[in-house]
Amino acid sequence: DKERLKEVLELNDTEISLISSLSQVQGSYSEAFLMCDSKRSVVVIESTPHEYWLATTAPKDITLMEKEFELNPDFSEMELIFHLAGKYPNGAGSRSEV
Repeated sequence: DKERLKEVLELNDTEISLISSLSQVQGSYSEAFLMCDSKRSVVVIESTPHEYWLATTAPKDITLMEKEFELNPDFSEMELIFHLAGKYPNGAGSRSEV
Protein backbone atom coordinates (compact mmCIF):
# COMPACT_ATOMS: atom_id res chain seq x y z
CA ASP A 1 0.00 0.00 0.00
CA LYS A 2 1.78 3.09 -1.27
CA GLU A 3 -0.12 5.53 0.95
CA ARG A 4 0.77 3.59 4.08
CA LEU A 5 4.39 3.31 2.97
CA LYS A 6 4.47 7.05 2.29
CA GLU A 7 3.04 7.82 5.72
CA VAL A 8 5.12 5.44 7.82
CA LEU A 9 8.46 6.17 6.13
CA GLU A 10 7.70 9.85 5.53
CA LEU A 11 8.33 9.61 1.80
CA ASN A 12 7.47 12.18 -0.85
CA ASP A 13 5.78 11.47 -4.19
CA THR A 14 9.12 11.28 -6.04
CA GLU A 15 10.44 8.67 -3.62
CA ILE A 16 7.23 6.62 -3.92
CA SER A 17 7.60 6.78 -7.70
CA LEU A 18 11.22 5.58 -7.43
CA ILE A 19 10.17 2.67 -5.21
CA SER A 20 7.43 1.74 -7.67
CA SER A 21 9.99 1.63 -10.49
CA LEU A 22 12.46 -0.73 -8.78
CA SER A 23 13.33 -3.82 -10.79
CA GLN A 24 15.41 -6.96 -10.72
CA VAL A 25 16.78 -9.52 -13.14
CA GLN A 26 17.24 -12.80 -11.32
CA GLY A 27 20.86 -13.86 -11.32
CA SER A 28 22.01 -10.45 -12.51
CA TYR A 29 20.96 -7.54 -10.29
CA SER A 30 18.34 -6.12 -7.94
CA GLU A 31 17.48 -2.50 -7.31
CA ALA A 32 16.64 -1.28 -3.82
CA PHE A 33 15.66 2.00 -2.18
CA LEU A 34 18.22 2.84 0.49
CA MET A 35 17.46 5.21 3.35
CA CYS A 36 20.25 6.30 5.70
CA ASP A 37 19.51 9.26 7.95
CA SER A 38 18.38 12.02 5.56
CA LYS A 39 20.00 10.43 2.49
CA ARG A 40 17.79 8.39 0.18
CA SER A 41 18.78 6.73 -3.04
CA VAL A 42 18.15 3.87 -5.43
CA VAL A 43 21.03 1.39 -5.40
CA VAL A 44 21.83 -1.54 -7.65
CA ILE A 45 23.00 -4.74 -6.01
CA GLU A 46 25.01 -7.21 -8.07
CA SER A 47 26.21 -10.46 -6.54
CA THR A 48 29.05 -12.70 -7.55
CA PRO A 49 28.06 -16.21 -8.68
CA HIS A 50 29.19 -17.56 -5.30
CA GLU A 51 27.12 -14.99 -3.39
CA TYR A 52 24.15 -15.76 -5.62
CA TRP A 53 24.27 -19.49 -4.86
CA LEU A 54 24.77 -18.88 -1.14
CA ALA A 55 21.65 -16.71 -0.96
CA THR A 56 19.22 -17.99 -3.59
CA THR A 57 15.79 -19.23 -2.60
CA ALA A 58 14.44 -19.54 -6.14
CA PRO A 59 12.63 -22.88 -6.54
CA LYS A 60 14.46 -23.73 -9.81
CA ASP A 61 17.81 -23.07 -8.11
CA ILE A 62 16.94 -25.23 -5.10
CA THR A 63 15.83 -28.06 -7.40
CA LEU A 64 19.08 -27.81 -9.38
CA MET A 65 21.11 -27.67 -6.17
CA GLU A 66 19.48 -30.89 -4.95
CA LYS A 67 20.02 -32.59 -8.33
CA GLU A 68 23.69 -31.57 -8.47
CA PHE A 69 24.22 -32.78 -4.90
CA GLU A 70 22.72 -36.18 -5.83
CA LEU A 71 25.15 -36.35 -8.78
CA ASN A 72 28.07 -35.29 -6.56
CA PRO A 73 27.39 -36.77 -3.10
CA ASP A 74 31.01 -36.36 -2.00
CA PHE A 75 30.84 -32.56 -2.33
CA SER A 76 30.80 -30.48 0.83
CA GLU A 77 28.28 -27.64 0.85
CA MET A 78 30.98 -25.17 -0.16
CA GLU A 79 32.24 -27.43 -2.95
CA LEU A 80 28.68 -27.62 -4.24
CA ILE A 81 28.38 -23.81 -4.17
CA PHE A 82 31.65 -23.44 -6.11
CA HIS A 83 30.55 -26.10 -8.59
CA LEU A 84 27.18 -24.41 -9.19
CA ALA A 85 28.77 -20.95 -9.40
CA GLY A 86 31.12 -22.18 -12.11
CA LYS A 87 28.55 -24.14 -14.07
CA TYR A 88 25.53 -21.82 -13.60
CA PRO A 89 26.94 -18.38 -12.69
CA ASN A 90 23.57 -16.61 -12.81
CA GLY A 91 21.33 -19.35 -11.44
CA ALA A 92 19.50 -22.36 -12.84
CA GLY A 93 18.54 -20.48 -16.01
CA SER A 94 22.16 -19.92 -17.01
CA ARG A 95 24.97 -22.17 -18.09
CA SER A 96 28.65 -21.37 -18.43
CA GLU A 97 30.22 -22.57 -21.67
CA VAL A 98 33.64 -22.82 -20.02
